[in-house]
Amino acid sequence: MSFDLPTRRSVPVSRRTHRPGELAQCDPWWFPDIDIPLGYGQTGRPPVLVMVSGYSRVITARMLASRKTGDLIDGHWRLLTAWGHQVTLEPVSA
Repeated sequence: MSFDLPTRRSVPVSRRTHRPGELAQCDPWWFPDIDIPLGYGQTGRPPVLVMVSGYSRVITARMLASRKTGDLIDGHWRLLTAWGHQVTLEPVSA
């Protein structure tokens, strides 16, 4: 019994292209290796949200106040709008 493996061209993932501004990947959390001054004599290692554009590979990051949902959503929004284009919300199609 033999099995034919799919060729590289038949793998859907390898055929995907991204138009400018179409896709971004967000990776929470990255934590600094050193303590960061937070003010009033306090230091800490707050979470950093990292976002990478699927087309241009532009990378941006923002230090967040906490890992709470509100801070995470605010961080996403600020990173997206900092790229200088209008943010549109479209459903993901398969």
